[in-house]
Amino acid sequence: MLVSLYSVIDIIGNLDDIVQLKPRQILNFAGATALVGLYHLTPAVLLIATVLFIGTLSMSNELKIMLSAGISLKKISLPLLAISFAITLGHFALGEDVFQRIQPAMDNLQLEAQGESRPSAIIAGKLWVRNHDGTRFVQIERYQTNLNKLTGVEIFEVDTNKITTFIKASYGHLQPDEIKLYDIVKRDFASMDSQRHQAYSLNFPGIQKAVMASVKPIEEYSFRELHHDISILQKTGHSTAIYISEMLSRVSYSMAILILTFVAIPLGISGERKSGKVFAVTTGLLVALVYYIIDSLATTLGRAEAVSPYIAPFIANGVFLGICAFLLARQRSIL
Repeated sequence: MLVSLYSVIDIIGNLDDIVQLKPRQILNFAGATALVGLYHLTPAVLLIATVLFIGTLSMSNELKIMLSAGISLKKISLPLLAISFAITLGHFALGEDVFQRIQPAMDNLQLEAQGESRPSAIIAGKLWVRNHDGTRFVQIERYQTNLNKLTGVEIFEVDTNKITTFIKASYGHLQPDEIKLYDIVKRDFASMDSQRHQAYSLNFPGIQKAVMASVKPIEEYSFRELHHDISILQKTGHSTAIYISEMLSRVSYSMAILILTFVAIPLGISGERKSGKVFAVTTGLLVALVYYIIDSLATTLGRAEAVSPYIAPFIANGVFLGICAFLLARQRSIL
């Protein structure tokens, strides 16, 4: 139900674009929207389902009968946690597909409906790239991804913390391990000599991967790509906080399914005298909303490096583990 509601709201919000698509494209967009919604809402859905299940057992006194028969709450909860763990793994796998393939496909459909093509030019605002040993720095004003073309290129070669050579080029092309520059001026600071060249090739191992990693939208990275590109970005002098935070957030968000299931079990027991389904849905939505708010805030702080990007993605999970421990302590008599 929640996924369907998410899909309907998203489709209505993009209705002006969707009506421009062909019927098959509309079906593809609707299916992709449902999968994206499933990814984002799975923790909330499992939370509500678990509260409802445990609450139903409590209200019908089945839970009391099982406990009286010597079956502990731990044994009752074990199948739920096993299912939740399996869903956690499936959720992580779905996220790999959502971020790498499904979301970009949706964006492409919307651009097609608007009569536009996917942006091929990235203006990075003085994008800096350095080589692995810090002896060469490249500053790029504009990068066209479809052509591997650079414009406004400045290169600084450094030796013992001093700039030895400065190269300025009107434009250039990226190769896997070199930059081909055109219409350049090269200045040697040791001899104060300046030279002009029509074309010039500069050896720079890994430059193409480094630039691609720095300009690719983070929403299109899979976990594997983030893990791979972080090391490239670190070697080329880029800040990696946003990438580390995003990578660990993917793990943390899937873990939230298991953690919120832990929280839902004592919540369902406490709802024994509440109004069944209404209590389960309301409580689940409120708890999920609080989780999303805390997680969003912590992730933002991690990306801004106000909090360590290694810690920030797990703050919400840590808070809710504490809540779970508190709720279970109140139900200690039936553990």
